[in-house]
Amino acid sequence: MIISIPEIKEQMVFATLYGSRLYGTDGPNSDTDIRGVFLPRREDLLLDKAPRHYNLTDNRDISYLSLHYFLQLLTQGETNCLDMFLSYTNKEAQICTSPIYEELIANKDKLITKSVSKYLGYCKSQALKYSIKGDRINSLERFMEALSEVKNPSSVNLDTLVALDKRFLPDQAMLEHWEPYVKNNKQIGERCRITGTAFGEHFYLVLMDNKERYVMVSGHLFPGPASVTTTIQSIRKCLASYGKRAENAAADNGADYKALSHAVRVCLQAEELLTTGVITFPHPDKNGPELIRNIKFHTTVLSYEEILALIEGQIQKIEEELIPASKLRTGADWDWINNFILEQYK
Repeated sequence: MIISIPEIKEQMVFATLYGSRLYGTDGPNSDTDIRGVFLPRREDLLLDKAPRHYNLTDNRDISYLSLHYFLQLLTQGETNCLDMFLSYTNKEAQICTSPIYEELIANKDKLITKSVSKYLGYCKSQALKYSIKGDRINSLERFMEALSEVKNPSSVNLDTLVALDKRFLPDQAMLEHWEPYVKNNKQIGERCRITGTAFGEHFYLVLMDNKERYVMVSGHLFPGPASVTTTIQSIRKCLASYGKRAENAAADNGADYKALSHAVRVCLQAEELLTTGVITFPHPDKNGPELIRNIKFHTTVLSYEEILALIEGQIQKIEEELIPASKLRTGADWDWINNFILEQYK
């Protein structure tokens, strides 16, 4: 099928169908999104007039990035640019190509790194945004109830209370067992898991590299130096946000499932990228697109919490197993990239 695209004064490097039509998860009413990359004109560069992007519409969502800007984002692991770059794996999505694009593909090992923090950031934001697990809510409520029993709460700080009250720290010996606290693929401190409390499995003391102290309950961090009164106020805000998520999930208007389907898709793509160095569109596992499509259109047999557990389990696998084992480079080869761009203007 021949697809026409709006012309611009610059040379196109490549253009592709994007979104669900690239991923193989489109439905009868899916939009047509197009993404592309262009080579800025030499005279525009010299006069500092070269555009970084074009956003066009003709009943379709069309966006073009300059080659320079595109490579900058791609080497940072930007999710949309990775998908655009690797769209060549879906021949039906390709609209136009060029020798420049083909050379980039041949040298993709110099461009793609194991930095998938933006991928994981998106997945985590969706998992947190839509998580309504009862055990998380119960743990926070029990933690707030325990704090509410403290006398003079405005004059007692959280870390002093935890250190002295056995409801929070049943055994001082636990403080001997600290582990790295990792976020976005980077260790930012240490944490010590405290068991035997009423505050759930995920109850930790956290010490950041900058010496800041926190108590973590169900993934929420509460500053150690803060007063008990301030901490109770913070917990109430967390519980209020969970209440809104639960209400939205109960309303079941379909938007939540579409967002969760994107998170599942990105998790699968990140796993393939880290293990093979490429992302295949549609996903090579024949059940991949079907799983994502069923979640998107809410025809899946999986429950809301099972989808969240799938996302959270995949994130943990990526962070703890796949990133350390990946053979992808840690940083892009900018010497090659800069020489490549200069060659296009000689």
